[in-house]
Amino acid sequence: MKRVVLAYFSPTHTTEKVAKAIARGMGIDEIVDYNLTLGQDQPLIIEKDDLIILGGPVYVGRIPKIARERMAQIKGHGQGAVCLAVYGNNKVGDALAELGDLARQANLVPVAGASFIGEHSYANDQRPIASGRPDKDDLILASTFGRQVIELIDHQLNDIHGLIGADFPGDIPSQAAPTLPQLASIANSDCRHCHICIEVCPVGAIDHALKCDATKCMCCFACVKSCPYGARELTSPRIEEFSLFLSKLDRKEPVFYGV
Repeated sequence: MKRVVLAYFSPTHTTEKVAKAIARGMGIDEIVDYNLTLGQDQPLIIEKDDLIILGGPVYVGRIPKIARERMAQIKGHGQGAVCLAVYGNNKVGDALAELGDLARQANLVPVAGASFIGEHSYANDQRPIASGRPDKDDLILASTFGRQVIELIDHQLNDIHGLIGADFPGDIPSQAAPTLPQLASIANSDCRHCHICIEVCPVGAIDHALKCDATKCMCCFACVKSCPYGARELTSPRIEEFSLFLSKLDRKEPVFYGV
């Protein structure tokens, strides 16, 4: 393998951090970074000897629709793929199965996969939900996983059967993911009109008047977490209630598949 190609959707950078740690653990010098969060104007070029890391966050037990659509740009030729699902300490659901299916549709072989934990979108100082994750221990495990993947692929390529797809938990859903309530973030009185919230929104939901279109908002909280002045808010009784439930869950740990 000559290159590791990262193709990930990561509004609050948790999936990005884990994917890059996995890539570093692989020990391959050339890393190609396709951050699909804000779209990809140029085609994703996959070469013969590439290894692909396909990563996304888990929303309601699924990979977000917009992330799946952007990952569908990938077209492979039988290369190996690593599937990465990052969830907020609740449940991974069908996300890994979805990523494995996306890999196969792209003519890739999902040789291994992993579920990691990232700070939940709803987390803040009042409701810590996997706050600070992926932490140092998570990233060490990610690097270890990357090394194990390389050992696995080397072993498989030396076998007459070649690359073998791994089994992941979950089903490949035939129906659309459950819809989140239509909510919209708002700018509070601390807003300084820096427009960072506009720049980081993956779906272009915030206009130049800093109003958020609830029909577009995917509740990723990228605008809230990216604001340097703490001037963006997205709250509702439902979020508050669910956040309280999530904050009481025990710490979950990464799980590897195929290695």
